[in-house]
Amino acid sequence: MRQQNGGLLEMWNMTYEVGASTCALQLTIALDNTKKVKGIFLQLRSLIRRSCGAVAEFDFVLDSRTIDGDADYFLVYPQPISGFYSPVTHYENKKFNSKSGTVTDIDMYMYGEGQKGGLILLERKKKSEQQPPFEVIMAHYHVTSSGINPHKMRPDFGLSMFAKIRSIRGSLTITVDGPEQHPSSALLYMFDEVIRHAYWHRDMCPHCAKHPKKQNGELCESEESEGGSGKDNSRLISNGGKFGGDGNGNFYERNTFNNMIYPH
Repeated sequence: MRQQNGGLLEMWNMTYEVGASTCALQLTIALDNTKKVKGIFLQLRSLIRRSCGAVAEFDFVLDSRTIDGDADYFLVYPQPISGFYSPVTHYENKKFNSKSGTVTDIDMYMYGEGQKGGLILLERKKKSEQQPPFEVIMAHYHVTSSGINPHKMRPDFGLSMFAKIRSIRGSLTITVDGPEQHPSSALLYMFDEVIRHAYWHRDMCPHCAKHPKKQNGELCESEESEGGSGKDNSRLISNGGKFGGDGNGNFYERNTFNNMIYPH
């Protein structure tokens, strides 16, 4: 913790690893002199060792700031930064909730090569097309797979991390959950679905669809009324025969920085 411009800065760091790949998350929270959270800065760095020995680097920065007053919406500045040997593909989409009238912008960033890579999702939920968001979800999936060669002693699982940011009476709140383990086959299937449809929902991962998870009484999705709990998800019943079962694998024991809530 350190002081800045009459307020305080608090910082947390988390690292999670999958084989030779390393992901690091840094969270910085800016408080004013009344202890209201006026800014949240998330920086995610992913390092992947390629087959040629070179290291591919991908950074993603999310800067969230409140608007003057007690508004329940805030400004968001996402910035993907592609390093050496790290091509990135960006997809965009929207979803609409006819009941509430909300609009959610979805940005999807795919990076990596072969059986090693990741996906960053950014959902910005707005009360109307013209307003800034009142809720933002950032999800990160990272996977390493041994592929079809059973003799390779390479880790064969993936990890995910979720961060949810909201504004309540002019003060930001954040919940960070993870890392959580997934079978690599389930995440690679989800990656293919994102590429095919330029769209994302948590239940596109067969493992998540069969094991719906709630965090702090809420679904990981911002669109609860649209996505549902996942118990009756149609992708689990009919997915064109491309994936059967939930892809359960072994369990990842390392789990820090879990279920952290920074209150307003």
